[in-house]
Amino acid sequence: MSLPAEDTLGIHLGSRAPGDRSPKRGFRRPARTLASTNANLSGLGGRRLALGLSIAALILAAAHFARFLAMLPVYPDRVLPVAAWVVVVLTTCFGFALVRALGARVPEWLFFMLLAYGALGVGFDLAASLFTLRDGVTPTAAAAAGALLIPLAALRRTRAVLFVALGLSVVLTLPAFFSLDAGLDIVTGLAVAASVAYAAIFAVIIIDGFRRMVRFELDLVLVQSTVGTPRTAVGMHASEDLARLDFDAETLLADVAEGRLPLPLPPDAADTAGSLASQLRMRLIEGRTDTWLRHAVAESEFLTDSVIIEDRGGLAGLFSARQRDALLLAIWLLVGERARSSATPIRIEIGPRGPKTARSRSNMVDFPLFITASGVPHRRIDPATWEAINVVGPHTESRDAGVLRIEVACSVDSPAGSPGIGAAR
Repeated sequence: MSLPAEDTLGIHLGSRAPGDRSPKRGFRRPARTLASTNANLSGLGGRRLALGLSIAALILAAAHFARFLAMLPVYPDRVLPVAAWVVVVLTTCFGFALVRALGARVPEWLFFMLLAYGALGVGFDLAASLFTLRDGVTPTAAAAAGALLIPLAALRRTRAVLFVALGLSVVLTLPAFFSLDAGLDIVTGLAVAASVAYAAIFAVIIIDGFRRMVRFELDLVLVQSTVGTPRTAVGMHASEDLARLDFDAETLLADVAEGRLPLPLPPDAADTAGSLASQLRMRLIEGRTDTWLRHAVAESEFLTDSVIIEDRGGLAGLFSARQRDALLLAIWLLVGERARSSATPIRIEIGPRGPKTARSRSNMVDFPLFITASGVPHRRIDPATWEAINVVGPHTESRDAGVLRIEVACSVDSPAGSPGIGAAR
């Protein structure tokens, strides 16, 4: 059973509609990046997860079916329970066939159709066991239908499936309320009803945890592409803006060349040309210190609101590829270990470049890097974080009032022909 990109994993990597320049969000990944990424989501383990949940659901349903066979002689009327199981089995087979035909997708119409047929089987089962709890008869087909909701949670949003399972669990408590004189058998009836809710909650926890893990790791993989960029280069967001500015400038020049706009330009066209020139100049100025680290933070759904970069001299661009990868991983791990209640972003301060000393090598550039993080318990910091920081440079750490401060002594190769690089502005 393959998993679709959107309905299964629920991974939203921040696409932005064309022309959407809302200031609430500084970056949305291009649609082309999203399309190529989402096309391969089924290979990230989701197929095995859905298969495992399907097998677990079938095992639970088989257990309920075995209980049904054991209680069959006790039923006062065997037509309704048999009809309930026939409806549930046919609905399951029909739904499985349609899901396979649709490429492991469950659209709205199919979801509600399966719920309607399943409700019919649940109604038959409840009618057969409503007043028979005192004889030890509990719903079986209805409980199996609840177990068979688990695979749907792997193919759709978990919230809808969870609400349906909880509602079914509440409905299955009705036989207990209609058989208050059943003694200890009431406990059995309530346990059957609770098993539906427990199974759904357990499955939802597994699926949501898997989706969060995949989103987290996938975002890291996409952001790591910035590690190999030049010292100063535009990122995906800037590339989009430059492409837009280039298109607008070409359109304006084409209008002038083809006579659609007279010379000198009308006031509104002159304002447009001035705005384009200003935006291009701003992009050129920003590019002087717009390093890979700024792009990595700006282009990450997880880092962009949790990390602040202060690097006036663009010194992050001098890091080697190994140092870049280690620094990005260290920041990533620290953000992941932050307490959820912490609203203070992690602050990364780089530089300014230190003065040359007797121990300084002429071909190296030395500068400090400071990491300030609040809400990160020391005992929860992964040892891999310290290993990554040590790759960047020797470090010292201190803690004051719950705020962790890490100072890293960075030493990088001096760029040839750029003796003044890294000077603080």
